Amino acid sequence: MVVFKKEKSKRSSKGYTWYFVMENGRDPRTGKRRQIKRRGFLSKASAEAAYLELKTKLISGIDVGKENILFQEIKDLWYKEYKHTVKVSTLRARKSEIESLEEYFGKMKIKDITRGVYQKFLDYLREENYSFNTISGIHTTASMIFKYARQEDIISKSPTEFVKPQRPKLTVEDIESQEEAENFLEGEELVEFLDLTEKHGLFLDFEYFCMAAFTGTRSGERLAGKWRDLTLEGDDLKTFRVTKTLYCPSNKASDYELLPPKTPAAVRDVPLSDFLASLLKRLKLKQAKIAYANGRTFSDDDFIFARPDGHPENIKKMDTRMRRILKRMDINKHITQHTFRHTFTSLAAEADVPLEEIQKILGHQNDDITKKVYLHTTRKTKERTSQKFNSFIGDLSMKIQLS
Repeated sequence: MVVFKKEKSKRSSKGYTWYFVMENGRDPRTGKRRQIKRRGFLSKASAEAAYLELKTKLISGIDVGKENILFQEIKDLWYKEYKHTVKVSTLRARKSEIESLEEYFGKMKIKDITRGVYQKFLDYLREENYSFNTISGIHTTASMIFKYARQEDIISKSPTEFVKPQRPKLTVEDIESQEEAENFLEGEELVEFLDLTEKHGLFLDFEYFCMAAFTGTRSGERLAGKWRDLTLEGDDLKTFRVTKTLYCPSNKASDYELLPPKTPAAVRDVPLSDFLASLLKRLKLKQAKIAYANGRTFSDDDFIFARPDGHPENIKKMDTRMRRILKRMDINKHITQHTFRHTFTSLAAEADVPLEEIQKILGHQNDDITKKVYLHTTRKTKERTSQKFNSFIGDLSMKIQLS
C-alpha cells in the first residue's frame, strides 16, 4: 500500500511539496511494520514516478537502505572478505589497482556508477597512457568489487558487465617490427651460459641455473624447494615435488613466507635428469660441510638453495647473479629468470616431448607464450628435416641417369 500527500515547504515556490509513504513488509526479527518515506517532490507525478522506481528496486531485491553507500565503503567490505581468499603476494599486486579505483570512484555513491560512467573511467585510463595490461588488471579488480555489491543486494547490475578494455590497434609497422617468440636460449647459448656459470659463478649458481633450464620451474618454486621435496635415489623416476613458492617482499633473507603455488595445476612432480640429480646430490654434500662449519645442523631449514645461514636465497639476488654471468656473453636478447621456462620448453620440443606433457611439467594448463615457443621450435626442427630431405633428393638425383 502507498499513500501520496502534500506538505508545507518554504523551499518550494508553490509553498508545498509532495511525499509518499509505502509499506515494506514486516521486520522478520521484531514483527513490526516497515515503512519507507520519500519527500521533497514538486508534483504528484514526480512522486509517483519515484515510487514506481523504488518499487522496481524492491521487487528486484535491492536493499534500498544501502542505496546511498559510497564506493569506498563497498570496497572496504569486499576487501575484508577477499583478503582471506588469496595469497599475500596477490594482495600486494592488487594494491595499485585498488588505489586507482579509489582515486576515481571513492566518494561516489555506488548507485551512481553506471555503465556509461565506468566506460568514461576506462577511457580516462587510456588517455592517461596506462598500458593495456594495467587497465585490464584494474578492470578485473573493479569487476570483483561490483560483483560483491550485487551479491549484497546493493545494486541490481554491475557497470562492468558488457564492458571490457580495448586492446590498442596495431599498425602495419608494429606488426612488422614484432619479433617472433625467440625469448629463450638456443642450445649453444645455454651451454655457453652454464659453462660460464660453472667457471665464474658464485656458490649455488651452477646448480640453480641448471635446475632452472632443465626443469622449467618458476624461480619462487625453486627457492622454496626443500631437500625433502626431492627424490634422487633408486632406479625409479627422480623428481622434484612442487608444493610451495617463496614470497620475499623486502628481499631480506630472513623476511620470507612460503605460500601455496600459483594455481592448483602448479602442484606437481617435475622429472629430474640423472645429470641434475647427481648435481644436486653433490650440492647437498657441500651444504652439509658449510652448515657444520657454521655450527648448524644441515637440516635446520632444509632449503635446497640455502645461504650459509640456512635461509633461502631470494629472487632479486639470483637476478643479480644471472646478469653477472650474462655480461660475459655476446647476446642480444632480453634474458630474465623466466626465460629459462621458455628455454626448457624449446629443449623439450626438440626432444619431441608433446606440448601437453610440457605444460604439465611447467605447471599450467594453457599458456600462449609456451605454445608460441613450442611451435617456433618444432617449425625450425621441421625446416631442418626438410633441408636434409631436399639435400638427400639432390644427391640422389645426381646419380640418376635421365634418358
